[in-house]
Amino acid sequence: MLPIILVICLSGILAWAVHSYLIIKKMSELSEKIPGPPTIPLLGNALDVRAFSPSVRNKGFFDAGLRLRKQYGSIFRLWLGPQLFILLTKPQHIEVILSSNKLLDKGSNYQFLDKWLGTGLLTSTGTKWRNHRRIITPTFHFKILEDFLEVFNTNGRKMVDKLRKEVGGLEFDIHSYVTLCTLDIICETAMGISINAQDGGSADFVEATKG
Repeated sequence: MLPIILVICLSGILAWAVHSYLIIKKMSELSEKIPGPPTIPLLGNALDVRAFSPSVRNKGFFDAGLRLRKQYGSIFRLWLGPQLFILLTKPQHIEVILSSNKLLDKGSNYQFLDKWLGTGLLTSTGTKWRNHRRIITPTFHFKILEDFLEVFNTNGRKMVDKLRKEVGGLEFDIHSYVTLCTLDIICETAMGISINAQDGGSADFVEATKG
């Protein structure tokens, strides 16, 4: 009995390995049509983009992106291990993807958000995404957004005031400023509550959103 189970398990593993190999092989052949840096076995281009740095939101990561764009153009490819990434840097190219009615399936990276956000508008794909999008579209009508202009302006000005202390100093990461401003706006417009994240309010909630 045991040998039969072992054979079945090994056959399943072998089938999965062959299937994965064929997919990666096909992607590799297609990716050769797109410019990009040479890869190294197993790691791909992980070292090129400082993928093993403590935080991807660091100067080295963005410097690497700018360097690769300058070297390979506005569209280039990267391999991080077995995963292929196509990077677009021109707005008109990004618009084609975001406005497509066919390119609705998201990458496997979004699976990490499922446990936190569930399969909603941000993480769902295909028909489910299309149905959710149809339901939520009226919420973003221009007339409704006009009612929130005061919220946008108030929190935007608050962020600008926070940024003034950086004037004349060294370069800095704007991510935390934008994140807190966005949280204030979303909570006030979508949930009707003011968490004052930019002023240090709701610290536990803010910390939780950082993952």
